[in-house]
Amino acid sequence: MKPLLTILLSVLLLLSACAGEASVSPSPSQPASGSTAPPPAASPSASPDAPAWWENIPTGNLPDTLSAAEDVEAGSGGLYRLAELADQDIVLYGYGGEDDGAPFGVLLANGNTITPFDQVYLSAEHPMLPQLRWEDLDGDGSKELAVVYLVSNSSDGSVFELHVYQPQPDGGWNDCGLLPDYYVPLLEDLLSFSYDHEENNVTITAGTEKISVWYDGPSEPDGLATVGNLVFFRWEDGAYTAVFGLQITAGDASCTDIGSLTAQVIYDGGALTLAGFQLNAIGGV
Repeated sequence: MKPLLTILLSVLLLLSACAGEASVSPSPSQPASGSTAPPPAASPSASPDAPAWWENIPTGNLPDTLSAAEDVEAGSGGLYRLAELADQDIVLYGYGGEDDGAPFGVLLANGNTITPFDQVYLSAEHPMLPQLRWEDLDGDGSKELAVVYLVSNSSDGSVFELHVYQPQPDGGWNDCGLLPDYYVPLLEDLLSFSYDHEENNVTITAGTEKISVWYDGPSEPDGLATVGNLVFFRWEDGAYTAVFGLQITAGDASCTDIGSLTAQVIYDGGALTLAGFQLNAIGGV
């Protein structure tokens, strides 16, 4: 087994903006100097002198059969073939990591060129394999790779994460992620909550959008629950739509679903953003 000499260094995730193009080197080194973003919060801690997780991965260890989500073992240090697009010669591999928890670290293969990314790719509970699409997302005539990861899935909520990987001439990729650092403050500023004690109505507004539903909970509602613990993406009419579940809190009771906020996902070749917000009510709660 020979060392993985064709690995490209990708940059770390940048809020909703793209990471810069990685440079090719005969042996892996640090991310390109143009990237100043800190590692993602989900990344495991490591000594400054410790080698990166991908540095000693041998090419002979890359699996050639797809794994099931339940076969991926966090802390195993193994490699797993997560998904592929055979017609494009694209394969996504996952690294089992050295620690328990959500598996961390992906290798994105474009032919014989492989690029590592610091990325949670499976939830620790009830995992689901990443979903891949090869589409022209920015309308420039060239296609990009879209990957939807389930990064968290528990009784507290389910969070999917959308990334767009733009292929580069040298075989590497630029990575754009639609991340909580971007959309949580955006939605917190956009959404507002009010409660009519006499009518027992809860009203949610988002810009010019408004929904009102009758409330019959165990106690008076306190307000909206933290936005961002229910995040989904659906593909329809040639584009992605983001779906954010909306819940209200009331004392010590469990959160109550009240509706959802949808938004168009816009990729312009340089960033992922949200637009065209719409509120949808569930009904009386």
